Amino acid sequence: MEYVTPAARRTPGLVFLVAVFGKLRGRDAFREFRRSVPGLAPGLPPAATSAAVVTAESAAVVLLAFERTAPAGLVLAGAVLLAFAGGVHRPLRTGRSATCRCFGTGPAPVGRVHVVRNLPLTAVAWGGLGAHLTAPGQVHPAGAVIAVAAASVLTLIAVDGTAVTRAFFAGPTIVGLFSTTCVSCRERLPEFAERVRPVDAGRVLAVIEGDRDEAEPFVTALSPVATVVVEPVKGPVSSAFGHPASPSFYVVDEGAVVTASLLSPSGLPVPARA
Repeated sequence: MEYVTPAARRTPGLVFLVAVFGKLRGRDAFREFRRSVPGLAPGLPPAATSAAVVTAESAAVVLLAFERTAPAGLVLAGAVLLAFAGGVHRPLRTGRSATCRCFGTGPAPVGRVHVVRNLPLTAVAWGGLGAHLTAPGQVHPAGAVIAVAAASVLTLIAVDGTAVTRAFFAGPTIVGLFSTTCVSCRERLPEFAERVRPVDAGRVLAVIEGDRDEAEPFVTALSPVATVVVEPVKGPVSSAFGHPASPSFYVVDEGAVVTASLLSPSGLPVPARA
């Protein structure tokens, strides 16, 4: 239990850090975020609300960075994440169109995946608070490293708008690993997209390694047929597969165990077209 708190602190802390950076990385990014506010919080002043969101996220990052203020940071993080989940749920319930620019990236239509992302993160924050209050003992450095690594994987996935945890592999899942600097990745991209088209997009995970802007063509092509994640070079997902050559393709079973490894999407098992 003593390793729950470090992971719980770093998970929302890293999420909010990336969110703040994304919104403040340029005047255009913050302006577009401010424009998206009315769709999620109708009736609230966009300028004041967008400033309050960034302030709350920044405060959570600072509070979570220090042991003495971590409990307050976990309370704040959980409250903010729960508010985000409520804000996303409102347009889903009413059928109103809204977009998410939570991380200062391109406009993504809000969907249930955003609720699924925020509620588990809320549970992580408040669960970490409970663990801190009931077992505030010292943490072994090795255990802390493991906790931080686990948190960074969850954070990366959450930042990209998906909820890819072990539960994601509830059934056989196809995984495609691509790199923005790989010529053959771009050549294989249409073949992979066409190959997995008959498969439920929730059972296909496409991981793009590289710069976000350079990954945009991959995201555009694969979003209709897969859950897409963009991570930095030698990121946690690529590391978990041992930094294979790109592109690489896998079949992962419900136990998150690789059952097939391929260099071409043509051999991926997919259901026959009706």
